[in-house]
Amino acid sequence: MPAPVHVAVPRAKFDLDKMVRKARKYAPQHIQIVVAEPSGERVASRTN
Repeated sequence: MPAPVHVAVPRAKFDLDKMVRKARKYAPQHIQIVVAEPSGERVASRTN
């Protein structure tokens, strides 16, 4: 069963694109990266 991890940071002090690139590069293949927007969630990277 997956364990979700939620991170909330001020948008002005955070580069989301840079963080997602690093997560894709260094995260294990079974990790699913989800970018949550105030209007809902959208998947930024999905496990194959």
